Amino acid sequence: MSAHILEEVKFDLFLKDWDYDSVDVIILYDNILENVEDSMDKLAPIKIRKTQCKKKWIDQEVRLLQKERDVQYKIFKFTDNPADFHEYKKKRNEVVSLLRTKGKNIMK
Repeated sequence: MSAHILEEVKFDLFLKDWDYDSVDVIILYDNILENVEDSMDKLAPIKIRKTQCKKKWIDQEVRLLQKERDVQYKIFKFTDNPADFHEYKKKRNEVVSLLRTKGKNIMK
């Protein structure tokens, strides 16, 4: 973090109401946690982005086959076995074939 950002956080935390009147540790902890979370959310809010696949032919079936292909690739990279590479190539070819078939069907 840069010095400027840290100064902003310090200043924001300085302005918070810390309410140290309570003797309950849980209440104090919750107060501190809430103040720090509020300051951090102002500084660096978490943004959730939803992306949709723009290709209509990529459906659940294709995604499942892609995951199977990726698992097979990880197995090959871990074992470095030629038989595992052959299995990975078969899965990769299945994915490519399915994508081409579904893409052609959509374009018709």
